[in-house]
Formats: sequence, structure tokens, C-alpha cells
Amino acid sequence: MTSSPLIPVLMLAHLVSRQASAIFAVTPSYMVSQPPDVTGPALPVLRRVAFESTEEAPTDDARSLNVALQRGGTVIIRDGNYRLRTTLVIGTPRTLLQLPCGTLSSNANPVLLIRASDVMVRGCGYFGTELYNESATNDAIVVDGRPQGISGVTLRDFSIPSHSSGDLRSGGTAIRLSSVGDWALSGVYIRDPWVGLDIDNASTGFVSNVVIDTTLPSQSLHTGIRVRHQSVSTHFSNVMVTSQKTPFEFGWYIGSDTDTFSCRMCGVQGNAAYGFATRRDEGEYAPRWLRIIHPFVEVAPETGIGFDLGPVRDVSITDAYSVWGLHNVRVGADAQTVKVRGGTAQLAYKHGVLIEGGSDIMIDGVTISDAGQSADNKYDGIAIAANMAGGVRISNCTSGNVIWRGSSPASATNRQRYGISIAAGRGDRYTIVNNDLDQNESGPLLDLGRGQSKVVEGNRPNGSGVAVLTKGKGTVKVYEGCRALCTSTSSLSAVRCAVAGGQLAIRSIGASDVVNWRCY
Repeated sequence: MTSSPLIPVLMLAHLVSRQASAIFAVTPSYMVSQPPDVTGPALPVLRRVAFESTEEAPTDDARSLNVALQRGGTVIIRDGNYRLRTTLVIGTPRTLLQLPCGTLSSNANPVLLIRASDVMVRGCGYFGTELYNESATNDAIVVDGRPQGISGVTLRDFSIPSHSSGDLRSGGTAIRLSSVGDWALSGVYIRDPWVGLDIDNASTGFVSNVVIDTTLPSQSLHTGIRVRHQSVSTHFSNVMVTSQKTPFEFGWYIGSDTDTFSCRMCGVQGNAAYGFATRRDEGEYAPRWLRIIHPFVEVAPETGIGFDLGPVRDVSITDAYSVWGLHNVRVGADAQTVKVRGGTAQLAYKHGVLIEGGSDIMIDGVTISDAGQSADNKYDGIAIAANMAGGVRISNCTSGNVIWRGSSPASATNRQRYGISIAAGRGDRYTIVNNDLDQNESGPLLDLGRGQSKVVEGNRPNGSGVAVLTKGKGTVKVYEGCRALCTSTSSLSAVRCAVAGGQLAIRSIGASDVVNWRCY
């Protein structure tokens, strides 16, 4: 193997003229910008090696590079392919590491360790710089500020691919950040990790234009992005987790003590068990103050859940597109202040939106199409559990079959039962208003709630099927929209059914009375 040629004298003179205050020590393979008062022995030569070579290198390229990194300043690795056997360590503040246009191949754990503030590591593009992590269990890049913490770390413009098609992951993380503040990650492509990005007690972070991809046919990816443990003010833009071949657990895992999280134009595509999932693990409080805007979620068709909102406080999902999965959206019993606005939920295997519990839940302006693909006429567009004492509002939604782009997709083989269904219970507190519940197999609305604090009005059925309404005591006031004529099968004198201005008014219905009605 031979060393690369020296940097041309003309290029060196140009660099010196631009930064007259720095002394440049130039080696055949990299150059280092040092403060003028730095003294010490001449820096050793970093060898460039052919990536295809399988022979053992007699020396370790990383050792000579670490000498330069210990001094800080700017370290520029000239373009080419390099083999590393020792972790690169940046422990000096105000260090810039310019990665080569080429490859860095390493079996060290981690490949790169950053333990100082004001550090930038940058390459020359997604596929221009490739940082190969050869081990199936090692970390690639670790930014670790423990115990005091560090800040001002930027990583950008490189990729972390698997070393070969046989490198199946069983552990390790592509990029892990701990005890870091004011950090940024952009223009990074990660392929076949176990965990793509792990943010643990890392605050005020900005992530943009990042892709985490799995291409191997066997298990490699477990979690795309994990945020947890005092990670405050973390913001994502144009970030995608995708796997078309490998089943994986989480696209986005949002854990305990995550505080102030935003994600714009982010997504999950492939065989995820969970697209976006909130969890309370060993932290002090459930994740809170989450904003997810314009996401795209496609999960495992029969088992995945697009948005699995477990323990969470104040989450807003705006204009989401969620397709496939067991449910497009699931709201758990521990969720508080959930707002889902706009967007589309389509082709769920069971219910499109399942609300199992929680408090202060709002679903507004969402289009739910062709849910219940596992069995014909068995599952609903929006299904609400019994005894929703915490409050639910469903408004301005469209829920039915054959409404997505005006026709049912070719993959839609079964039809959803009701546009909206509410299970039987006495502790209900909900509002179901101004929804378009056209084209449902059994009927527009199934309301079995017997609570006294609910409002159901202004919904627009089209007469396909019969909706069964079971009402509570005399204080319940329910209005259901009808086009012209309504007939009641009940002979109870307490029931008053009248058509006036296109409205059917149902009042004073006993706790166990049932009214079957049809609008023509």
C-alpha cells in the first residue's frame, strides 16, 4: 500500500493566506490547523488504504489521527479510503473534523467518540462520505457529555451504512447522544442499524434531512429513532424511517421525560409494529408537549399501529396520512389532551381510530376510509370505548367506505361497519357533531352510550343501513340530521320523533329504550 501524494504547494499557500493566524502541519494524508502556539513532535502520517484490501494493517490509522484530534483546531482527512481499528476521540473543544470523500471502515466501539463542546464533524454528502461500522453490535458515533454535560455539537453530510450484506444487526446504535445540549444533525443517511438515533438526555436539538433505512432481508433494525430521559426541546424536519424487507419494532419511540418535541414532514414506511409510539418507561413523567405535523405512516399491514398514544400529555397530530396497520390511530387509557386534526386514516385491519380511554380527546376533520379489512362489516371507522368520562369530541370527520379519492382502492376487500360507534356505558361524556358518515355497511352511527353528558347532532347519514341509538335519562339531548322523513319502531309515548328543518329530535328516552331509525 502507498501513501497519497503531498498536497500541492499552491494549495497550501492558498490555505495559509486564508488563515494567516494558524500554522498548518501537512502530512501525506491529512492536514491540521493548529493554534500558532502549539508545539510538539511532527504529526505521524495517516495511511490511505484500499477498502477492498483484506490484509491486516501493520499499524492503526486512527492512532495517528487521534494525535491531531487531541490538539483541537481543524483536522481535514484528505479524500480516500481508510481503515480504523481504534476509536477516534474528540476531547478538545473547538474541533472541526472534516471527513474524506471516501470511506472510513472501522471495527472499533464506538467508531467515533465526542466528549467536548463546540465540535463539528462533517463529510461531503450522503454517499460522498461513508462511515462503515463493521461490527454487528458496536456503536458508530457516540456523543457523551456525562457527567457535567457538553454543548454545541454538529454532525452533518455523511452516511453510516452496514459493512456488507451479511452484517445483520443485533445491537448497537448508529448515533447516540447523552447529556448534550444545543446540538444538530443534518444530511445523514443511516442504513441497517439496530437503533438508528438514540437521544438520551439530549436537549435543544435539531434534526433535518435524515433517512434511516433497512435493506437486509433478515432482522437488523429494531428502532428508528428513540427519544427519552430529560430530552427537552427536540425538533425534527424531513426525517424518515423506512424498511421494506425487515419487520421492526418502533419507527419513533418517544419515552419518559421527553418534553417539547416537534416533528414536521417526518414518517415511517414499511413493516413497523409501531409508527409513532409514546411510552412511560423508567422516567418520572410521561412524554408531553408533542407536535407532529404532516407525517406519513405506513406500518405492518395486519399488526402495526400507526400512532400508538399510550401515556402522553398534550399531543397534537396535524394532517397525518396513516395507512394499513391493525389501527391507524390508538388512544390509550393514560392519554391526556390528544388532538388529531385533519389528514387521512385508511385501510386499517380493524378500527381506523380506536379510543380506548383517556381524557380530553379530540378528533377533528379526519377522513377515515375503508377500515375493517380483516373482516367484512365487523369494525368501524372510529370506535369509542364505554364510559369515556374524561371527554371526547368527534367533529367534522368523514368516515365511510369508497371515499378515498372517490373510489375504493383495489386492496380494499372488506367494508367498515359504522362510521362512528360508541360502546355501551353509563359514564359517558362525549360530543359527536357535524360528521359525514356516508357509505357504511351497517349504518352511519352506533351510539350505545347511556351517560347524561353528551351531545350528538348534525351528523349526515345517507340512509345506508340502520343506526341504533340507545339513549340515557331524561336530561340527555340528542339531535341527528335527516334529509326528509324519519320513522320510529318504538311505540313508547315518551319518545317524540319529528322532522323539522331536516332535523330528527329525540328527547326524554328512558335508560333502556332503543330507537331504530332510518333516513331516506
